Amino acid sequence: MKNVLNAVFAILIIGGMMAIAGKDRYARIERLMTTSAYRNAEPDVRVEMLDIIAEDYNSVKEIDERGRFRPHTLEFFK
Repeated sequence: MKNVLNAVFAILIIGGMMAIAGKDRYARIERLMTTSAYRNAEPDVRVEMLDIIAEDYNSVKEIDERGRFRPHTLEFFK
């Protein structure tokens, strides 16, 4: 029973982290798409710009450009 509870707890934590990461990533992509650099870029360059953002959400422990933990990482530490 303890293993089942641990598994459920892990699933809830991961689900919460994924939701937070998704919202944060989506907000960053929205901001990127409003820039002239993105609007004026060729399609392949646009994909690269989006990939750079996506790479910031590949693991549990991620740090932003200011040296702070990303929101989904902070959720993990709660």
